[in-house]
Amino acid sequence: MTKIYFRFLFSISLALFVFTSKGQEVKFSQVLDWKGVLTESDGSGYSHQYLYFTGASVIPENGLPLFSKELKKQSTFEFTFDSVLFVDCTPVETEILVASGYNNQEIEIKSNIVVDRKNPINVVSFYPLRFNSKKNSYEKLIYFELSGQPKAGALFSRSKIERNYAENSVLKQGVWHKFKVSESGLYQITYNELVNIGINPESIDPKKIHLYGNGGGMLPESNEPLRADDLQEMAIIVEGEDDGTFDENDRIIFYGQSPNEWEPVLGVFLHKINLYDDFNYYYLTLSEEEGKRINTINSSSANPNHIRNTFDDFKVYEDENYNLIMSGKTWYADEFGEINNRNYTFSFPAIDTTKTATIKVEFANRTPYTDYMVVKINNEFFDTITMTPIDYTQYKFAHTKKKTLFYSASGPEINVELEYLPYGNSSRVWLNHINCKCNLIA
Repeated sequence: MTKIYFRFLFSISLALFVFTSKGQEVKFSQVLDWKGVLTESDGSGYSHQYLYFTGASVIPENGLPLFSKELKKQSTFEFTFDSVLFVDCTPVETEILVASGYNNQEIEIKSNIVVDRKNPINVVSFYPLRFNSKKNSYEKLIYFELSGQPKAGALFSRSKIERNYAENSVLKQGVWHKFKVSESGLYQITYNELVNIGINPESIDPKKIHLYGNGGGMLPESNEPLRADDLQEMAIIVEGEDDGTFDENDRIIFYGQSPNEWEPVLGVFLHKINLYDDFNYYYLTLSEEEGKRINTINSSSANPNHIRNTFDDFKVYEDENYNLIMSGKTWYADEFGEINNRNYTFSFPAIDTTKTATIKVEFANRTPYTDYMVVKINNEFFDTITMTPIDYTQYKFAHTKKKTLFYSASGPEINVELEYLPYGNSSRVWLNHINCKCNLIA
C-alpha cells in the first residue's frame, strides 16, 4: 500500500505546484521527484556522478542538488518548514554525500533578492538533504510545505547606499612605519625594532603610539559591500607605558590578521587565498594625542550555561606555484609526473583522538590514461583516487578531482602520503591543496 500511495502522490503533485500568498506571507508546497544518481560524460571518457531531482540546480563546487524557487516578492523572508517527509538515501547516494563532505543535520533555507531584467525578485533555496545523527544515515526530502514571513526592513530599494567618505587619508600627516604579517596571531614590536626603523624609544611618550590596520582577508571584488575607505586605528597594548617612557623591556602587542581567510563550508573549512598579496600590513605612527588601548574587564562570576571541552582546529597545505593555462585565479601547489611521491605532515598536539579528522584533497590531472593516486595516512593505505583521462583534441586542459577522507587519528601527527601511479610519461597531476580539520581538547 505504501508504494501505491507514493506513486499516486507523485503523479498528482508533480503537476501542481501549490503556492499561496496572503498579504506579505508566503506559503507553498512541493513534491521532489528524485532521479537517483545520474552519470554525466563530456564525450572524452570523463564522467562524474551526482544526485538529482527534477528541476534541481547542481552546484559545481560540491556536486549537490539545490532546490530554488523564484518568488515575485521584493522582500527577503524568514522561511520555516510546516511539514516535511524524508526517505533514506540509497548506498550509492550515501557514498556521494560522504565524499562531498556534506554533514548538515538541519536544512538551511536561504532567501535572497536578485535582479532579473532590472526587476527585483526573491529567490528561496536549500539543499533538500540532511544527515540524521540518530539513525547515522543520510536522508533526502521528498515532500515539504514551506511558509515565510518578510524580514523587518528587508524591502528592496533601488536608492543609492549613502556612504560617508573621509576628507583625507590619515597618512597625509606624520611619519609612518609599515609592518607586514603573513599569519593571524599576536605580534610584538620591541625596543630594538623601534630603533631599527629609526625611532629613538627613549625620546617618545609611549602613550602616544598609534597603530592602524583594516583587518585580514581580501577586499571584496564586488563594489556593493561596505568597506573602510581609510586606515582605521586599532586598540593595542603597550606594556610599560605607565611610567611615561619606552624602556628596553617594554613592547607593543597587537593582533595581526592573515591576508587569507577560512570559510566554513559543508562541515570543513575552506582556505580563501588572497589573490593579490601574501602579506597584510599595519602602520605605526606617533602623534600629539594618546592612542587607542585595549581595555580590560572583570571576569564574570556567573555560572556557565554551556561548556565546551573541544574545539575545531584546521590547517592547510596550499602553495601557489603553478597556473596551468596562465590565466584565471586558480594556482596549484605541487606537480606529480616526474616526482611521484610526496609527504605532507599536519601536527595537532592537543588532538581529540575520540573524534574523526576530516581531510580534503583536490587535484587537477592531465593524462590520456586512467591513472591513480594512492593515499596513505600515517604509513597505512587509506584510499585510491582515480584520475580521469583527458582527450587532448578537446578544449579542456585538465580535469579537477576532489576527495574528502575521514580518519580516526591515534596521535598528534597526521602524515598524508600521496603516491602517483602514472601510466605514461606525459601524465601530470597538480595538487591544489590539502585541508585538515580536527577537534582539539580545550
